[in-house]
Amino acid sequence: MRRLGAELLAPLLCLGSLLTACVDTSEPDTRVEQAGQSAGDAQGGVSSGGSSVAGEQGGGELGGASGGEDLDLSALPAQLTVATYNVQNLFDLVDDPEREEYEYTPGGSWTQSAFEARVQQLAQVIQEIDADILTLQEVESEVALESLAERLRSQGGPDYPHLAVSGTNDLRGIRLAVMSKLPFDRAIGRPINATYSCGNGTTLDGSRPEARPIYEVSLWGSGDEALLTLLVNHWKSKAADPYPCAVSEHHKRAGAQLRSLIEGWLEERPSRAVVVLGDMNAWESEASIQDALGAVTSTQDLRFAPDLYNLWGELGVGQPGVTDNATNSSYYYDERWRRLDHIMLTQPMLDGRGVWQLEAFEQVRPAFVMRDGRPYRWDLDRREGYSDHFPIKVTLRRRSDN
Repeated sequence: MRRLGAELLAPLLCLGSLLTACVDTSEPDTRVEQAGQSAGDAQGGVSSGGSSVAGEQGGGELGGASGGEDLDLSALPAQLTVATYNVQNLFDLVDDPEREEYEYTPGGSWTQSAFEARVQQLAQVIQEIDADILTLQEVESEVALESLAERLRSQGGPDYPHLAVSGTNDLRGIRLAVMSKLPFDRAIGRPINATYSCGNGTTLDGSRPEARPIYEVSLWGSGDEALLTLLVNHWKSKAADPYPCAVSEHHKRAGAQLRSLIEGWLEERPSRAVVVLGDMNAWESEASIQDALGAVTSTQDLRFAPDLYNLWGELGVGQPGVTDNATNSSYYYDERWRRLDHIMLTQPMLDGRGVWQLEAFEQVRPAFVMRDGRPYRWDLDRREGYSDHFPIKVTLRRRSDN
C-alpha cells in the first residue's frame, strides 16, 4: 500500500461539494458554520439530509446537568440501543479524483444498479440491527449515507432522521458515520495526534495524525456536559504499510489518546456515560486495547472509573475454556475467528453511578449474513453479499434514582 503523502496529512482538509469551507484539524473542537448550521467536525464532518446537525440542541433539558450529579433523568428514554457495523465499502457514485477509489470509481463494475444493490443489502442488515443509534465504518460520503437512510425508510425499516459523517484523510476517502433516531448535540472528529515514541526511534509528535479521526458523538449536552458520548473508531488496518511505525504502535497511540480523553471527562463528571466502539483492527487481548486503553473482558478486573469493560466478556470471551467461534466473534480471517469490532463501557456504567447502565450485549447475526460458515462479504462483481464484519449491539437502561 502506498504511504500517505504530505498532501493527505496536511492540517487543513477542505470539505466536499456540500460544504466549501476548510477547517483546521489541529483544533478538535473547531466548528464550521454553513447556512446557519454547524457541521461540528474538526476534520470536516457534515450532517446531511435534513438531519439533526451537530451542534444543535436536540437532546432535551435535564435539570442540573451542568452542576454535578443531581440530575433529573426523566427526559431520557428508559432504554437505548447502540450498535456498530463496518459495512465494507459503501461508496457513492461521485468520482473523487483526489482519492483512490479503485474498483469503486464510477464506471466499470461500479454502476447505479450496483450501488442500488449495495444499499438494498445493507438496509436488510440494518433492519435486523434496529438500533436507536447506529455507528458505521467505511462510508464514503454523506450522499451514500443519505441513500442508505432513504432506502430504509422506503421499505418500512427504521427511520434515522439524524445523520452525520466524519472527515477523513484516508487514501480511499472512507469515513465514520452515525445514523440516529434521536437528535445528537455534537459530532466532531478528534484527530489521533498524541505524541508517541516508537520502537524504531521515531517520535510521532502530532504533526502526522492518523488518517481517520476518533468521531465523538454526544447526546443530551455537548462537551463536558454530555450525558452520553460515543467515541467511534476505525483504527489502522493490520495490512497497512507500517510507516513510520509498526501498526501495533499506531494502535497503542490511539488507545492512549482515548484513555486520556476519558480520564479527563470522568474526573469532571463521574456519571458521564462514555461508550468506545468501532472497528479497532485489534483483538481484545492486544496491548493497544488491554494496556493503552485499559479495556478488560472481566468486570472483576475493573479498578478505576476510566477503565473500560469490553462487552465481548458478556459472551464468555477471555474465560478459561471458551474458544473463538461464529457466536462470539465479528470477523473471520486466515482460517480463524477474530474480534476486531468492539463496544466498551466505562466502569460507572456497570456499578450504578453512570447515567446509563449496561442491560445486554449481542452479536447481530441473522442467518442470511453467513455463507459457508463465515461472514457473507460483499462481492462487487456478483453484486451479492453484505459485509466481512458482523454488527454488534449494546442495550443500555437509564439509571433509576428511586
